[in-house]
Amino acid sequence: MANLSSVMFDEKEWETPHSFNPGHFLKDGQFWKREAFMPFSIGKRACLGEQLARAELFLFFTALLQKFTFQAPPDTVLDFKFTMGITLAPRPYKICAVPRCTMLRFLWDSISLQMLFVFLFVFLLVFDYMKRRKPKDFPPRPFSFPFVGNLQFMFARDPVATVQKLIKKHGDIFSTQVGSMSFVIVNGLHLIKEVLVTQGENFLDRPQFPVNTELFNKFGELSMETWT
Repeated sequence: MANLSSVMFDEKEWETPHSFNPGHFLKDGQFWKREAFMPFSIGKRACLGEQLARAELFLFFTALLQKFTFQAPPDTVLDFKFTMGITLAPRPYKICAVPRCTMLRFLWDSISLQMLFVFLFVFLLVFDYMKRRKPKDFPPRPFSFPFVGNLQFMFARDPVATVQKLIKKHGDIFSTQVGSMSFVIVNGLHLIKEVLVTQGENFLDRPQFPVNTELFNKFGELSMETWT
């Protein structure tokens, strides 16, 4: 009968055979399989399930170490002495499994609810600004609020007077923003004839409102196809 313990605890083969020392299996920072390491025996008496056991142990411990950090309970010193039985086994003891703090969890824990709302609000502002950017030669427009645009003009007490003020300030051609949609407003006989008569073929289409499309599908106000 081969006494494997005589090899596993041989001071000639191991620097510190009675202590937990991962350095026994490292050489120049790389894993090193030592010849004296034979927990599954060797030769003809080697355990047939060694390769399967190694793979299962690797997956099991790797999964645990990826998710948790193991440490001794407070004010507790772990006892690494063994108990004798059919096999040589460590004594039962309790350890603490602390979940690892991943980067995503660290950011989530460190960001307060107020900061999250501020970040979301700033992101939406930037997104709205980038979406509403227009070319330099686009007609001027009055000040518009984020997200809603110039929706306030639709609820003006005197829409005609409001439009006249915009004409005096921006000229006969100006633009407005309602939600995510932009409109170019033309005023005066000359420009209206230019748009609707001279270039009428280029301005036949009516604006498509997403709300109407979603609610009424492809039907117009008279439950028929939209004419363009």
